[in-house]
Amino acid sequence: MIMRLLPPECVPAPEDLDDAPQLAAVAMLWFALHLIDRALVAAHPALIGDDAVDAEEHLAAAVLSLASVLRTALDQYRRALEDALDSTNGPAVSSTKPGDKSDGFPF
Repeated sequence: MIMRLLPPECVPAPEDLDDAPQLAAVAMLWFALHLIDRALVAAHPALIGDDAVDAEEHLAAAVLSLASVLRTALDQYRRALEDALDSTNGPAVSSTKPGDKSDGFPF
C-alpha cells in the first residue's frame, strides 16, 4: 500500500541508495508530507474548496501550502542529485587516508 502512494520516481532503487543514501530520507519526508495532506483534508474537508472558516482550518491550509512547497523542493533536489550522479557515474571517492588532516575531519 505504501508504495502505491508514492510516485515511482520517488522510490529509490537499492543501487541509487548505494550512490546517494540521502535519497532514502528524501523519499520518507516526501511520503510523510503526502500523509499530512491526506490527514488534514480528511480532518478538514472544507480545505478541498479553500473554504477554511476557523483558525484551525486556516492553520491546516497553511501547512498544506508549505508541504506542497517542500515537496517541490524535494523533487528538485532529487532530480539535481540524480543528474549529478549521472554526470559523474557516482559520487567522488576521496583519495585521502583516515587520519590525514586534509580529509576535513578534525580527528
